[in-house]
Amino acid sequence: MIIGKKFTFAASHQLWRQDWLEAKNREVFGRCSRLHGHNYYVEIELEGKVQDEDGMVLNYYELGDIIKVLDHRHLNDILPTLPTAENLSLFIGSLVDKKIAEKDNTDARCLRVLVKETDSSFAVYMA
Repeated sequence: MIIGKKFTFAASHQLWRQDWLEAKNREVFGRCSRLHGHNYYVEIELEGKVQDEDGMVLNYYELGDIIKVLDHRHLNDILPTLPTAENLSLFIGSLVDKKIAEKDNTDARCLRVLVKETDSSFAVYMA
């Protein structure tokens, strides 16, 4: 069975490397080198067996708990890497995998995490 959930959240970020000079940061990251925010759109897909006990692969609320830690936050303070859409999709995928690992009675696994920063810019993590 494949299940999915869609989310939106608002967060700020800044693409900036401290080990680079300002000119290089501005050249590589352009406008994203300035502190700014996005209204992110996220899709998470899981695959697993429907559990007899509760009739679910994983409770959708548990996926929502993952996104809540990102909402109205500065992503530079949360992600261990530059907060690009690519790294954010990987980070959310790791949080989903961690949530699944905490469960004793599921064989679920994260299949896909799509992160859209804008209507035309997105990254997809495929497990």
